[in-house]
Amino acid sequence: MNAQTIPMHSPIAPTDMRTGQQRLEAREQAALRRVAAQMMAEAAELPPTSWVAEHLRIEVDEWGERVLPELARVMAVERRQDAAQSWIRRRSDRCPLTRDEEACLRRIASLFRAEAAELGPKSSAGIRLDRWGIRLAMECENATGPRIL
Repeated sequence: MNAQTIPMHSPIAPTDMRTGQQRLEAREQAALRRVAAQMMAEAAELPPTSWVAEHLRIEVDEWGERVLPELARVMAVERRQDAAQSWIRRRSDRCPLTRDEEACLRRIASLFRAEAAELGPKSSAGIRLDRWGIRLAMECENATGPRIL
């Protein structure tokens, strides 16, 4: 009997579905553990009291609701007012983050997107990581000049 011929009321079908769901959840949990470990490693490379280091120590699940909005407010000082240029930024002396902090956040953005790609489009954790990676990359694009993402 293959999976296509098993009736949904069969005791085998729910077990098969649960196993698949548990496998996906295990993959998501593993991805989130890898992200958290890399974030802690990046935080260790920065001064411990820097804004980025402190926020890298926050749980990954809180990044969407807490860290990214805070980062947007921090970086708002840097944004150009010209709507046509709102998606590019040139670093100025007023930038609240150091070059190392911006580079760190760009690496984290890449990590979010890479883990999201591994999880695929059907994973809720993958969708969140991809969205956060895009937002983070847009906040901390190339510090040496304009860059189109």
